[in-house]
Amino acid sequence: MKHWKGGYVFAALREWRIKTIEQLNVALKVEEEHFSNALVEFIKWLRSNDLNLGEEAEEYLRKRLKELYAYYPCKVAKEICDLLAHEDKDNQSDVFLWWGGEPNRDLCYAFLTLYFETDPDDIGTSRFDERISRNLRTLINIAEKDGVWFASYRECEPHVWRAIIS
Repeated sequence: MKHWKGGYVFAALREWRIKTIEQLNVALKVEEEHFSNALVEFIKWLRSNDLNLGEEAEEYLRKRLKELYAYYPCKVAKEICDLLAHEDKDNQSDVFLWWGGEPNRDLCYAFLTLYFETDPDDIGTSRFDERISRNLRTLINIAEKDGVWFASYRECEPHVWRAIIS
């Protein structure tokens, strides 16, 4: 079985760490161009492997993939970033929207992730408690407004969870 070596059609060109609407708009513009190019390459790959869908089916495939892309990740990223920007106006946090993958993981699999970083040296200090409390409150507030997108979490080391929960 042959597979497309170009990656995934919906995979981001690069990793984006997004905190503001302005940063999101830049990412959307760059990623829209990247998606269009990846889609062209994908159709070429299909043809080069003797998979001739025909003009009508190719056009339907293009249209359907564009619709999916316009919704996920683009529309979802806008919705999440709007919620994050609103939360930051009320209470500034260290939470940001990661588009393109989880840090230091396979870049193609996680399209959008709400994420904040923890400095292990802060564990056990009042600084850690304050920052984690504020960041978790932001995630909870966003989840309460739109719980559909708050579906998974990244595994944390046990000592981090103990520090957060205790």
